[in-house]
Amino acid sequence: MSSMPISRTGHDVVGDDALRLNGAGAAGADLLPDILDRGVRVRVRVTGNSMRPAVRSGDRVTIEPVAAAAVRRGDILLIRDETGHLKLHRLVRIRRRDDRAYLTRGDALLTPDLPVAAASVLGRVGLIERGKAGGYTRTMDCLSPWRRVVHQAVVLRGWLRSVLWRAVICRLADWRRSFRG
Repeated sequence: MSSMPISRTGHDVVGDDALRLNGAGAAGADLLPDILDRGVRVRVRVTGNSMRPAVRSGDRVTIEPVAAAAVRRGDILLIRDETGHLKLHRLVRIRRRDDRAYLTRGDALLTPDLPVAAASVLGRVGLIERGKAGGYTRTMDCLSPWRRVVHQAVVLRGWLRSVLWRAVICRLADWRRSFRG
């Protein structure tokens, strides 16, 4: 793994290809929680399509350290799942009765991930940078009030999509049972 330069002007660690959340950069991904624990923002390139269209494979995201109690529904979180893998998924629900279990889901997925404890919340995405043709980079601030409204709409859309999908599956199962007798 190549070394990660630490900027002298701020608290940023930039590891474009050195840290990949999913894939070949396992050694870099192991360092990510330690870096975030020190209060340092990290900029990484994301692989995978579970968060499309909000975060696409190849986008760069800036992950900020955050206390689990400070996250809100709709935030895009970096979590460590039950298998130890790092995931960048949207927070869709906080279960208060289960010692604050956090339920996340990728925007492109129908079902949520298994709930994780507060200790598994490593950081929150603050910026998404998307490269465009001709070298132009589009930057989206995830923590602005307008973006938070958009995040809530995405959470609602995902919930509606999963409810409708379940209804279709149940209807198909009833239809198949009626033909079987």
